[in-house]
Order: sequence, then C-alpha cells, then structure tokens
Amino acid sequence: MRIAIASDLHFGYDWNGKRQEDSFEAAMGVVEKASKADVLILAGDIFDMKVPKQEVFARAIKIFREMKIRKSEARIVEVRKRDPDRKPNPLAMTGFPIIAIYGTHERRTKGSVNPVELLEEAGYLICLHGDVAIVEKNGERVAVHGISGVPEIYAREVFRELRPKPLEGMKNILMFHQSVKGFVYMDDDNPTLTLEDLPKGFDLIVDGHIHWANETRIGNTLFLIPGSTTTTQVRKTEAAIPKYIYFYDTETGKLEKEKLESVRKAFYIEMDASGKTGKEIKEAVISAITKKLEEVKDAGKPPLIRVVVTGVVNENIKAMGLEEVVRMFENQAIVTIAKKLITKDEIQKREKFLDAIKDSESVESIFVKIMEKKLRDSKLPIEFIELVEILGEGKLEEAERLIKSMKVDNELKDSKKSNHETNEDDSDSLSTEDSVDNNENDTNNKIKSEKSGKLSGTLADFMKSP
Repeated sequence: MRIAIASDLHFGYDWNGKRQEDSFEAAMGVVEKASKADVLILAGDIFDMKVPKQEVFARAIKIFREMKIRKSEARIVEVRKRDPDRKPNPLAMTGFPIIAIYGTHERRTKGSVNPVELLEEAGYLICLHGDVAIVEKNGERVAVHGISGVPEIYAREVFRELRPKPLEGMKNILMFHQSVKGFVYMDDDNPTLTLEDLPKGFDLIVDGHIHWANETRIGNTLFLIPGSTTTTQVRKTEAAIPKYIYFYDTETGKLEKEKLESVRKAFYIEMDASGKTGKEIKEAVISAITKKLEEVKDAGKPPLIRVVVTGVVNENIKAMGLEEVVRMFENQAIVTIAKKLITKDEIQKREKFLDAIKDSESVESIFVKIMEKKLRDSKLPIEFIELVEILGEGKLEEAERLIKSMKVDNELKDSKKSNHETNEDDSDSLSTEDSVDNNENDTNNKIKSEKSGKLSGTLADFMKSP
C-alpha cells in the first residue's frame, strides 16, 4: 500500500493579505501528487484558525471533494473510536481514503466542534484523537492511529493516558501533532515530548506542528516530520528546506518525497552590522535583497525575504530608514526586517546595571521580605511565611514537602473568615492601594542604602535607553 503524507496546510493563512492563495495552491499540489497513492493522511493544522471564515471553509471543501473523487483500491474498513458514542459518518469511509488529526491551530475547548471534526461530519475525512482507522487493499491491512494536538504541558500525560499500541497482523502508523525536543528549540525545563516518550512498535510515526521536514530512525521505527506545505513564518531552518509531500510504501518500509513546486520561495538573511553607519546598513540590506531576487527571476511569485540585522552600532538604531527598504521592494518581494541591534552606550549601561546587582541585595531577598510583611499583615498561617522563605532560598523540594503537609483548604477558609469579620477600616486590613503603597515604602526604604541607591540610579539610566 502506498500512503501519501502531508501536514500543516494552514488553510486561510493571511486571508485578505498578499499570501491569501498560498495555502490553497500548495494543497492543490498535494492533491495532484497524492492521487498516485492509495491513502492520504494529514498530521494536523489543516486550518490556520479554530473557527475559519465560511469562505475559507468552502475553499477547503472544494479541495477535499476533489481528493475524494480520485480512484483508489484501498478502503477504510473500520474506525475504532475511543468514545463509542462518536460514530463516523459512513460517507467519510467511502471514496478516496483521507485520515487526519487536528492540530494546535484547530483545537477548541471540550464540547466544541473543531473544523477538522466538522469535515468528518460532512463526510470528507476521518478525524482521529485516541482512535484507530483500519485501511485495507487486496487483503493487506494498515492501522492508522491518531493523537490530535493538545497543549504542550499535557502532551506526556495524554500519551500515557491513551497508550497507543500497534495492532497485530498489520502495519501500524501513528500520527500526532506536538513539539519534540531536539527538533525545535526549547529549554531543559520545558515539559514537551522527547523521542523516549513515543510509543514502541510502530512502523512509522508522523509528527505535524514543526514546519520543516525531517526524517530519522528510532530503532526499527521511522520518525517523520513532513513539515508544512506553506511558510507561515520565515525561520532560518525552514527557509533552507523545500516543502514536500511524502510517500510511505508499506511493503518495502521506505519513504519517498516529492517537492511541492507551487510553494513560494523563502529566504532568510542574517547580517552582522557591527561598526557600520545607518547609511551603510541600509545599503547592505538593499544589496542582500537584490542578490536574492536575482536567484528567483523566473519564480512567478514574489519570494519571502526576512532580513535579521544584528550587531553593535554607534548611532541611534531607530534612524536607519529600513522601513523605506521594505516599501522599495514591495512589488518584487514580501520583505520583513528584524533589527537586533544595540549601541555601545546601551552595553555600558547594562554592564553598570549588572555590576550594581552583584553589589546589591538580591531581588529574591527583597521580594521575600516584602512578601513576609504582606503575609503577616494578612494574618495568613505561619506556614505560608515559611514557604516564602524556603522558596526565596531556592529549596524547591523542601517547599514541595511543606505544601503537601499543609492543610491548605481549612486554613484558608479560617483565614478568610477572620479577615471578613475584621472591620474594613481596621489598620491591620490592607486595601489594594494600601498594599501597593506599603510595598513601595518597603522597597524605597530598602534602596536608601548606599548599594541599593547605586542599583536604583543605574536601573533608571538603563530604563531610559531606547
């Protein structure tokens, strides 16, 4: 069986803008190439918004109707829904098999119908979330499992709860739509998925959401990020990688890809402007854009060009006239310019500010003292004050143990009751304004010291910088 794979069509992106047609034109390229396959699977973000405009939805329906009438010897023979009350529209199981999940752009609150689910109700595709669709061709069966997009902080929990497992006696494909550590930038504390979190035993795992294509192998499993079919943000990595539709051969286990030719060309230019004048920077940007335009003279569509200007400069970074450059090329390209520049004067101010912080009482210490007074004035239990002190010292495990040992609900109720019974004009009861004033007074008293005075003056200088 030959399975076509695409993701992140983003129907409706830049609606009423210069790129209104991009997502639909790329999708038509997918339809044309997918007609050589037996099945089409889509890994989320078919739409660019949770509630697309009716005009956008109508355009999407036309594209899927075109796909459904294509010929295929494969048929969706069974859909195993996690929720037995959710029966798929029988029409969605006829015609050319299309199986999809919804992504982060389409996800809506529980109980609401998202646009991909609506396409299933209309009979154009099967939408999966914790479900399995089984496709058959000439006696061969393939199980397509799907986990739709969820908030990143819940991704691991959802995978553990749904526990997707391969079905015996057939090839198994899993689709999901999340960030995966190692393929997009994120810090070490980010709770998103890792390759180790992915279930074992699948022949192919497909991940949407990430917009640049990537193929790798995890043991005996192929891990595919098909990338988006249209560029929504010109990132360095994405601009360097073409847009594809992929094909998976269930007999050989091999992946193939074909470039989507209709996609608008994208360029990412990073330029170090250190030591240059505003005039020199402007001329360098114009030159760089002109060179890129020479590469795509016969492209048909104006390309996307993003210029990121970095470095240390001597003059006001706001007075370089780069906005004029964008207008200069508006009929030849869609240009955006990002300025990540800093002046030498700003660097000196930041260095003074950092030195002052080293010599001053820590921000955490000042915060703890302010919070201690606030908690005492609010007559909250002593455990809350201890908790703030522990957090201020960075003892997270000890703080967690204290939280678990506290009878939070009962003590909060008693505290609220006591405060409610106190006269509103009582000097121990603080209004919002009083709280702000007292916090400011405490802070002002603190910074009257010689070292904190130094910090305050430096901070004021720093905040005045452009």
